Amino acid sequence: MKPSETLILNREQTLRIVMAHRATNPRVFGSVLRGEYTEQSDIDLLVDPLRVRLYWTWVAYRLTLKIC
Repeated sequence: MKPSETLILNREQTLRIVMAHRATNPRVFGSVLRGEYTEQSDIDLLVDPLRVRLYWTWVAYRLTLKIC
């Protein structure tokens, strides 16, 4: 499945996860944005935190997205 298809299919879930971690404005960057992705590529998202977040909150956010 193409990353763009994955993003479309999981859009609402991704937005809920972003908001649950007090962030906004998720956007794609990296190989997916450049169109250089492979079957092993992940989807990199850049978000704006609502306030300064601790490192462990970021780790929890990353793990949550990986599980989904």
